[in-house]
Amino acid sequence: MNEQILKYREMIDALDFAILRALAKEKKEKNIILNLLKKRMIVVQKLAAHKKEYGIPPFDLEREAYIFKIRKAYGRKIGLSDEDVKHFFCDVLKYSHKVINRIFQKKTI
Repeated sequence: MNEQILKYREMIDALDFAILRALAKEKKEKNIILNLLKKRMIVVQKLAAHKKEYGIPPFDLEREAYIFKIRKAYGRKIGLSDEDVKHFFCDVLKYSHKVINRIFQKKTI
């Protein structure tokens, strides 16, 4: 695995766990969640650009399965239901796919 991809994945993991903690709070702080999501999308953009530059396929289904598994387990530990975590990350990954597709469709000169 490419070392830079691992760095980006670690950043995404850390942001996702911070998002889950913010979601689990009784008083959900929407601004914090939105800021974390924005940071996550910036990392996704960088990751996609790196993959494109090095000819690495844009999507990794094993990674996505891992994301759901680990996020649901962490969510359970902090009081979130598997279903809520699954729905939330389905939306996050749908948007991430749009961002990734946009980057991979750009023509490079």
